[in-house]
Amino acid sequence: MLVRSAGGRVLPVDGIHDLGGMQGFGAVGHSPAEPAFQHRWQAVARALMSVVAGAEEASGGEFRHSIERMEPGHYSTSSY
Repeated sequence: MLVRSAGGRVLPVDGIHDLGGMQGFGAVGHSPAEPAFQHRWQAVARALMSVVAGAEEASGGEFRHSIERMEPGHYSTSSY
């Protein structure tokens, strides 16, 4: 997959972090009754991230960049 940067450059998007846009992995199993967070710590971490990002005026691009610096093996075995 390719994306266009703000400067107009076309960049490949093909890292382990971009599997969501790839075909051939089948449907994602889920239940409509499934909670947004499986554990309380996940909800707390999400809330803290929102507060810190708002206070620091961080962009989504900065957050994505931090995730993309993770090693592929660590990324693929981490929970959200």
